[in-house]
Amino acid sequence: MKLTTINSFKVGTQIKGFFLCHQKYLKITRFGDSFIDLVLKDSTGSIRGKIWSNVDYFSSKFNKGDVVAVKGDIIQFNDGYEISLKFINTASGEFYSEYGYSPDLIIGKINKSTQSLYTCIIKNIKSLSSNHRQFLLDLYEKNKSKIQTIPLEKKGYFLKGGYLLFVCNLLNTYNNFSKKYKKIDREKILICILLSHIGYIEYFDSKKIFSISKKGYLLGCKILGINILIENFPKNINENDKIFYEQCILMDEDSEDKSIKFVNYLIQLENIAG
Repeated sequence: MKLTTINSFKVGTQIKGFFLCHQKYLKITRFGDSFIDLVLKDSTGSIRGKIWSNVDYFSSKFNKGDVVAVKGDIIQFNDGYEISLKFINTASGEFYSEYGYSPDLIIGKINKSTQSLYTCIIKNIKSLSSNHRQFLLDLYEKNKSKIQTIPLEKKGYFLKGGYLLFVCNLLNTYNNFSKKYKKIDREKILICILLSHIGYIEYFDSKKIFSISKKGYLLGCKILGINILIENFPKNINENDKIFYEQCILMDEDSEDKSIKFVNYLIQLENIAG
């Protein structure tokens, strides 16, 4: 049986392959039976799966964020399909390489030049006033290698370079809209776009598959983002700027700041488009 990718799954077929365990939940049926409900991802898409037998045993074999080797059947479920899993185990070490495992199976890459996207971001940073410009330039340059490769856990952006693509898309969308929204503070909007997802720098581990790091599990992107800011704030930072930077990461939709509300609106648009 050949390795299969999610975009080639068909109802009624048996499959085996390597996937990222994106979500994992232990649940109980209405009859009191336990089962595992999970979401698997690869470079072509995502699919829900369930484990009904030997639940305790298989649950000990993997965690959320692991790359897993699986076997199962594709079944019809509501209006779509899912995997009824018969086997699952963490795909660790060199053993699974003999069976065709490669990180490229798990995560694809964007179809645009990461260098051109990064240049686009730096160009926008350099358009800011000096008190914001140097801080953001230092932050991005310090983390350049990660920023050019990390994905985002968003539809269409869980790809190598996904962070770059998402930020550039937001910047381009705003720049296209900017003439219609002249009363909104342009500088604040750009800063908010540039900082809103900065926590992803520490959210993933350093492996090519971008599993969730231990810090990512414990703290999440927003807290990691705040920590990154604190570690990089200049000594003479203005207190109002500091508060605004933190608000850009927390991104409270009920914020009184019009720029934060507008960036939330842009992110929602991009989520729908993605």
